Parts: sequence; structure tokens; C-alpha cells
Amino acid sequence: MSSTTARTPVYFVSHGGPNIMYDTSHPAYTRLTTLGREITSTIKPKAILVLSAHWEGTATTLSINTAPSTPLIYDFGGFPSHYYRAKYPHTGSPQLAQSALRLLADAGIPAKPATRGLDHGVWVPFSILFNPETNPVSVPIVQLSLFDSDSGDAHYTLGEALAPLRDEGVLIIVSGQAVHNLPDFFASRGSLKPRDYALTFDEALKEAVEAEPAERKGKMGELLKRSDARKAHPTFEHLLPVFVGAGAAGKDKGVRLWTMCEGSVSWGMFRFGDLPEENGGEVDEKGAAKDCTKSIILSYAIDLVDLTYYICLELLMLTVKFEKLFESKRIMHYRAAEYMGRAEKLNSYIQTPATGAPTKNELRIISRSPPSSRIPLVLPQITSTKRFEDYIVQAENICGANNPKIFTKAEEAYKNLLSALNMLNLNISDGDNPLIPAIVRLCKASEAEGIVRLCNNFEIPILSFSNMVDGDYRSAIPRVTGSIVLDCGRYMNKALGVNEPGGYVVAEPGATYVGIDQYLVNKKLDQKLELNRSEHMVVLALGNIAESNMFTLYCGRGIILLNGDLLKMGMIQLPGIRPTVDGVPQVEQPETKNNRASSS
Repeated sequence: MSSTTARTPVYFVSHGGPNIMYDTSHPAYTRLTTLGREITSTIKPKAILVLSAHWEGTATTLSINTAPSTPLIYDFGGFPSHYYRAKYPHTGSPQLAQSALRLLADAGIPAKPATRGLDHGVWVPFSILFNPETNPVSVPIVQLSLFDSDSGDAHYTLGEALAPLRDEGVLIIVSGQAVHNLPDFFASRGSLKPRDYALTFDEALKEAVEAEPAERKGKMGELLKRSDARKAHPTFEHLLPVFVGAGAAGKDKGVRLWTMCEGSVSWGMFRFGDLPEENGGEVDEKGAAKDCTKSIILSYAIDLVDLTYYICLELLMLTVKFEKLFESKRIMHYRAAEYMGRAEKLNSYIQTPATGAPTKNELRIISRSPPSSRIPLVLPQITSTKRFEDYIVQAENICGANNPKIFTKAEEAYKNLLSALNMLNLNISDGDNPLIPAIVRLCKASEAEGIVRLCNNFEIPILSFSNMVDGDYRSAIPRVTGSIVLDCGRYMNKALGVNEPGGYVVAEPGATYVGIDQYLVNKKLDQKLELNRSEHMVVLALGNIAESNMFTLYCGRGIILLNGDLLKMGMIQLPGIRPTVDGVPQVEQPETKNNRASSS
């Protein structure tokens, strides 16, 4: 018989969306369940280190969760309200986090501790892998970020640095998606017919993972240069986790355990390294003939289910019942496709990739001699220093002389303002490049409306933040330079009351949709009323959809007040992203022209 080894394998799982948790007939659900039982019954890890596509540090510095206990992050939108009340019991491990930090330091990889909840790239697949009721895993779970970088080599090297943890009984799981093109998925209205690029890239990924360990790094690097790479992955964050897994594998071989292509998405899952029973040892011929394990049988069964499942879905798509079932989802897909169209228009303003091939614009670094406390290191788009000074004067008239905080140094960071501004994990610089000219802390609703109107008049993009009981808008650092940040989390984040007959909620400008939903639950009104939510539940009621790790949208929204005023949030102030009222673009309306003339 084979002897058990302490070295754990490494897994890459395709995590899908949160709906997979409830789609128990989906083949991916079955496969994840099988993998989970393989891990708990055969590997029995002492702890789990996980990396997800939905947490990126900076281009050069990683972040790792060092907290012993953290909440879940509901970083998705457009789903039923109970999705945002899902729970996954888990604990962290400051000790494991420190061990990982030491290994990274030894490898010369910058990393810093952080306090952050588990994103859906972790807790969604873990809810299936390690179902708390049927297959619990009672070990600590620590999440480490990826780099905010498309470098396959950097992520492969990261995996190599983490490899020693495998000899300590730590299981490394990397979570992403083998093929992940959501814009095409939305544009195709959810069609499950596999795209050609999904099939070809899925197979190329298999060949790279299963290459001889000495050749694997080169083969993996070639994936990013393929002509179908940007089709399979318009952005690479869902692919890069497998690079980490391949690096952590060392001399162990990789194998694809299972895959299935659905439209522009693939569910490929991989394991690097052998299971304990498969290492060494001798097996007699009789034993070998009978050595058909439960997991292998399940693999054959899943392959049969895949074919049946695919055929059934194709037939169902022809029926009226299926059309009605997916009507609401199609609406969401249309809206997301519209947002992606807006994102394409913003490419010239975006510093890092939004929807495909990278674009890079030079920042307008201001030369100040002598330095002025009234002029930031970076200006908003299409804004002169004189115009920005005029903006600050009017902002101070609205919020007070000391409220608009102007950033004049590249090294200044939000971490120095955490206690005052109640924000997490955000910097005002991307490397040496400053991104934000100023931040305004809102204290009253009138200030919120006044500052937004002012930004509209000056055509300055807005990025909003808030905190509430179980959700806040935690964005990546802004990709559009010169965004004015509105902090609504200190004083303006509460739901104030519900009018049941009218079916509406009264809330402060910084209230998040997640927070409002929780307010209904706390008041026991969730069975009577359901929030007519936006596409992204974690955004503010007065806010923007400026950043999203799930859909990579760069856009904004318009809010019409009761008096008829239109407030433009996010980045819809930028050229080419104009809202309309009664068919007349906002930029052409008399009031807009008058406001611009008075503020210029």
C-alpha cells in the first residue's frame, strides 16, 4: 500500500457566479461537491490559503487578510435579496498569514497585512466544496490577494514563494474561471452554445497545465500571447490564479479534473500534485483491476450528465417557459452590454485596462513652484488649475473651509485617514501616480446634492464611498484620474424609515442598497417589501457604478430629484457619456449651459 505524504496538492477551481450555490442540478455544482469530499476525506488539510480573482493588491504589492474573523463581501449585483443574506461560517488565522508574509518577504515580494472579508470568489465555491451542513471543513481560511497586474511571470513566482506551505499541511486553492468573457455572455442573452474561442483556449489551458513541470512556466506564459487570449479573458484576473497554482506546484504535474464550456465561459478545474493514496507504493494486478475509485466513477457520471444537461438546456431555450424564466436576466444582460458600450467610449480616459487591450494615458502632473496647498498633484480631466481653484472655493462654500481635503503629495494615502474617513484598503496613488485630487466628507443631505451639482457643473467625475451594517462600496483605486471622492460613510449612511403604503424607503445619501435591504430585514418588512435594486447591490443610493471586479464596468448613473433636477454621478460627466432628459442631452440643455457659463 502507498504511504501517506504530508505534502498537499494545489487546486484551481472555476467559481462561477453566486447563482451556482442554488443550482444543485448544474454539473459544476456536482463536480465541486466531489472535489470538496476529496479534500476533506483524503487530504485533510490543517489550513487553507486561498487566492481569488476578486481581490487584487497593487501592481507590486500584495495584501493578505490577517484578521481572525471577517464578514462576507457581497460583490455582485442583480440577484434576489436572499443572495445578500447568505452566510458561510469561517475563521481566519493570523499565524498562517504571518507565515505567508515571511515566505513572501524571503522571496522579495512586497506584501502587507489587511482586514477584509471573503469575496464571492471564495465563499461561493467554498459553500459547495465545504457545505457547512454536509461536508464542513473546520480549519482556518486565509485569503491572499493577486497583483493588480497582467504579469503571468509575477503570479507564477508568487506561487513558487508559497509552495513551502504545502509541506506544512496547508492546502492552496486558487479560484478564477478557465474562460471568462461576460460581455459576450450578456450580448448572447445567455446562450450556452460554446464559443469557438472558449473551446480552443480551454484546450490550450489544459495543455499548458499538463505540460512537463520543467516546461510548464513557458507554456503558461504563451497562453497570454495567444490570439484568442483576450477573447477568452478580456481582462486576465480570472486566469491569473491558475498561474499561482502552477507556480506553487513546483515539480508536481498538473491534471485537468473536469471541464465544461457554456457559451463564453468554461468551468475547467485542475489539480497539481497527487493525492496521498497515489504517491508511490505497489499495487498488485488484482488490486489495480479493481482500483476504480469513487471519484473516478463520479467523473464518468458527470461526463454523461454534462451531455444530457446541455441537450436539455438547448431544447428548453426553444420553449416559452424558458423565455419567461430568464426574462429578468436578459434585461440585466442588455443593461450590462449597454454599460460595456459606455466603457468602450471611456478608453481614452482610463489609465489601466477596462474592457480589453490595455490603454495608458499620461497623467497631468502639475508643476508647482512654489508648491500650493490649493492645487493637487493631479487634476480632473479637462480642468485647468484656475478652474479647479474655483471648484474648491465653491465646494468650501457648501461644506466648510476645512472639509475638502486636497491631496498635494503622491505619498499621501487613505490609510492615514482611516479613523476619520472610515475607509478600507484604498490608496490615492497607483505606484508613483496620484489619482485623486480631493476628498469631500459629506455631513448633510444638502451638502451631498450641492457637491454633486457642483461636480456636474465643472464636469468632474465622482467616486463615492460608504459604510453600513453589512456592506460598503469597496472599490479598487479609481481608473479614471481626477475623480473627486465623496465620503458618505461617517455621517450619511442610514436608512431612516419605510413608508409601507407608498412602498418606499427614506434614506440618507450614503445608504447602500445592501444596508437598505438589511434594514428591511431588521424591521421584519422583507416579506412585505423587496428592494428594487440596481445592478450592483453594494453601491450607494447616491452613488455610481464606477468600479467592479465582477463586470469591470466604468460608467455612472443619473438621479432625478423630486424637483426635476438631474444629478449625474460617477463618470457620466465625461465627453461621450451624456445622459438625456426628454430626449435632449444634458450638455445641450439651457440650464447646463448657464451653469457652465457662471462657473467658468
